[in-house]
Amino acid sequence: MLKEYDLRSDVLETIIASAKVSRRHQELCGLLARRTKFDRVGYVTSRVQYSHRPGRVLDIACREVASDFREWLSNELQKRNGDSEATWDAFHKSGYVFTEIRRVLHYFTHDRGGAQDNFVQLRIWEEQEFLAEEPFERKIWGRCLERDDRCNAGGYLQKLFAQRPLGPSKYCLRDATDMKTFNAVANDWHEYGRRTLGRRLIDQPATDRCDPYRISNYGDCRDSYRHMRGGQRFFDDWTTSSLGRAGERISKRWCFDVLEHRDAHNIRSLSFIPQWTHKESIASIGRHAALDPCSLYARLKKFDDRIGAAFNWYFYGLQGDLILKPQVQLICVAVRDGLLKLPRENSAVLHRWIEQPYGF
Repeated sequence: MLKEYDLRSDVLETIIASAKVSRRHQELCGLLARRTKFDRVGYVTSRVQYSHRPGRVLDIACREVASDFREWLSNELQKRNGDSEATWDAFHKSGYVFTEIRRVLHYFTHDRGGAQDNFVQLRIWEEQEFLAEEPFERKIWGRCLERDDRCNAGGYLQKLFAQRPLGPSKYCLRDATDMKTFNAVANDWHEYGRRTLGRRLIDQPATDRCDPYRISNYGDCRDSYRHMRGGQRFFDDWTTSSLGRAGERISKRWCFDVLEHRDAHNIRSLSFIPQWTHKESIASIGRHAALDPCSLYARLKKFDDRIGAAFNWYFYGLQGDLILKPQVQLICVAVRDGLLKLPRENSAVLHRWIEQPYGF
């Protein structure tokens, strides 16, 4: 069953699968704009770090035996009561080969404007099928010597094939996420978890000042429920910073890998991992963690120059790959102590972070 924020449909999957793959994805974007409600959809970035997945099973004449290697293998093992040795005996001389699917994940966004989270993110696979190895006599199984159960290394010798694609590349929809709805659902469940697990207030008296970022501690409550949800703060910090005030759209600078699970209390936990969208090769400045605040901030400004907008370093620090949390903390403390002068809106963001740090 689809989640509240999941916009996948058979129609959308069919439209995406029918598009011809191109380097800049113009045909796909045009098709989505004409045939769906995503008339402002645009390509954002790609990720290539995903491993190959098994594809089809072919016979010696490259005719299809099964469309899904994993399902076929599971069925064959089940026929033989899970006996991999018997399955090996049945097929090791068959000449069967399997294919592998090499994948690149592309991110697209349809920005509706208004609030920073008012956009739809599409994650779409670009898949290309290649011939892999012979699975039975070469790689998947190797016989064990009966005498001492040592593995027969000869069963793992790999036979290489020419790496030629089998057919054209294809698009395949992974997910379509309404980020505004996702945040709303995540915030509701976060508040529900806070009320459910927080049995009693323990420390802060009522005050005239109402600050949504200073939520009172709760007894017997997990740390993750003590404060405002980090995912919402990411969008709020962007909105109130100089980036948001200058009209920079978060959907053009960041994409999001959404996650959901239920905990031991059957409470839904929705989160995401932000992924940057810059295309330049930008080195990490983590090795400069020992610098004094002024020298570090000078390097962070150069970092922003490479990215293309001031104060991006803070959000990269929240993400944690290129800029580390101790570096963010060092700058925050320096701003709090008056050693560094930043625009007022950015200083307010850093003050909130030093009071209640968060990250991904």
